Amino acid sequence: MSVKRRCLNKNGFFISSPRSSLFVFSEIIPALMQLKFGQNIPEVGSQVLMLNNRDISRYSIKYVRNILLTQDISHIQYSNPHDATATDLIPIMNTLHGQSLDTPGDRRMLVARPSLMQLNANAANHDVPIVTNELQQHANFLLPVEPPETRGNYDFNIVFPEPSRQRARGDSIYFKALHLSWDLRKPCVYCGCVMFFSDDDAAARKKCCDNGRIFTPGHAYPHLKPLPAVLLKYCMQFKNHMGRNSVSYNNVLSLGVCGIENESGHGGFETIHGDHSLLLHGRMYHFLPNNTRTGGLYFFTYDAMQEMQNYGDRSMNQRDENGEIKHYRFYPNIGGALYDEQKQINYLVQECVAQGERVRQEIMPVINLTTTTFDIASIVSEDANRPNRRIFYQLRDQRNSSSINLMSNIMEPLCYPLLFPFGEKGRGGDNRKAIKFNDYILHRFLLPERNSDGELLLMPTQSSPPELVPFSRFQVMFRLGQTYLVDMLSRSIDYRLQFNKFSQHTLFGQTRPESQDIENGENLEPEGDDGEETKGDDNTEKKTFLSQSFHGSRRHLLSLAQNAICLVTEYGRPTLFITFTCNPNWPEIKEMLFEGETAFDRADVTDMVFHAKLERFLHNLRNGKYFGQRHMCRSYSSNTVRL
Repeated sequence: MSVKRRCLNKNGFFISSPRSSLFVFSEIIPALMQLKFGQNIPEVGSQVLMLNNRDISRYSIKYVRNILLTQDISHIQYSNPHDATATDLIPIMNTLHGQSLDTPGDRRMLVARPSLMQLNANAANHDVPIVTNELQQHANFLLPVEPPETRGNYDFNIVFPEPSRQRARGDSIYFKALHLSWDLRKPCVYCGCVMFFSDDDAAARKKCCDNGRIFTPGHAYPHLKPLPAVLLKYCMQFKNHMGRNSVSYNNVLSLGVCGIENESGHGGFETIHGDHSLLLHGRMYHFLPNNTRTGGLYFFTYDAMQEMQNYGDRSMNQRDENGEIKHYRFYPNIGGALYDEQKQINYLVQECVAQGERVRQEIMPVINLTTTTFDIASIVSEDANRPNRRIFYQLRDQRNSSSINLMSNIMEPLCYPLLFPFGEKGRGGDNRKAIKFNDYILHRFLLPERNSDGELLLMPTQSSPPELVPFSRFQVMFRLGQTYLVDMLSRSIDYRLQFNKFSQHTLFGQTRPESQDIENGENLEPEGDDGEETKGDDNTEKKTFLSQSFHGSRRHLLSLAQNAICLVTEYGRPTLFITFTCNPNWPEIKEMLFEGETAFDRADVTDMVFHAKLERFLHNLRNGKYFGQRHMCRSYSSNTVRL
């Protein structure tokens, strides 16, 4: 719809500017103007002097029309062509009630639309024109009504009717139902994903596989092989155990370790009793555990399966005061089966096993010639049962002997062997530009699992009757999937922080002193002890500042505060503070959960349902379903609207 038509529908008139500082009425809808201001309406060509008590002579025509689009005009000062005297117009209802509808700082809500009989009764008492059926139908929802006696006195049981279909087509106004329905009968034709709602558009339905583009030859997306037989058997037959305790098995078998850095000193993952999801405090980093006997790197190198089983049983299972296990998180037989399978299929594990066997006979430089991923940094002696056989690893082309580079594409298989059982590479410096972070995570979680024959793997849901739907490994091992998701998000934020650190001159409008390669992950490691101060060439401290585009930085928070002050200054203090919370018992959530799962276990389903309902609620709020068409809203952020 054009700007002119929107202005006419909102306030009943349109303004043009023949020359600078001169504004005139170029078109008027008499019915709407008489209904709002009475019979004394201006003529076409009359000069407009003031709108809402503001002199517009110094405004541009674009700004004046923006006022017509966004504000309800409650005061007009104009002069007719044949009369130099200025005339003031105020709405009839303002005169009836003795106050302005749009006084700054006193924004009021509308109640039910007044009936034609009430309007005519008021008009008869105040000598204004009688309102006809035709005029009221033309005005539709633009009619003001008598304000409440006190601020905030509003009947929340009122639901405003949806506009007619003809008006809805012309103004693109329609309401959306908050009830959602999963479209299980129309899966993705390329991958078989069914995580869509019935009213999702084409953009939402391409999130799983980008309409099959990730399956084209040469695409940068790193695909995963089907789950191996042993891991798949335990995920299907012991689903609830593997779903809730997959993190325990993964931590025992992983070659790399995820550490958490914060200033609390109490660990990074918060302990929550009862049903909960994962909560992280701090940032995650990754390294090779060379100085510990508790990781998969040690167990596979020295072929210590029995020691691995004892460690998992001792550290993972919860015991009471008598030493009896009260909650199993690690079964030694399952851990041993997964251990043997990793030795057979994972090339990273096979490389560790081979190095452990060769270190008894060959010297270190000869061993390093036979490796593809790991190098032996050193072999030290210790007073243990294996003298001269303590191996310290480092990744190839890595400066630090224990850390894993931020953009390394083998970080994911090193730290998550259950999700990447064959050692498949993940997102790193070689494919970071070709596939965006959000698309990569969506593909990982939404792409369904298939068996070795290419057939979809199905699992029944909790709906009545149960539906067989496909799933991904990140969904069936949901606790490990949540850990992986939080880790990847922390990794993405870390890269943005490093980009800010090495792009200070670009971000703050200065000339860059020298070229720095950050595209392939080089020069991204911190040069100082912390992320805020580093030493320059002259050995002086240099501070690092975050730009306004970085969410949560001081400049970003200051910008939000300034925007809030401007909004309050322009429109007055808010009338309502509306919160929209998630209910874990929503039927849309429960009907997509697998057996034994809760809403806290499947964060992917819960988030999809909550955000879909939130978007529909905001759409209805902006289009006047809850407070009438006169209080249609304009959005200033994804979750903030102005009434």
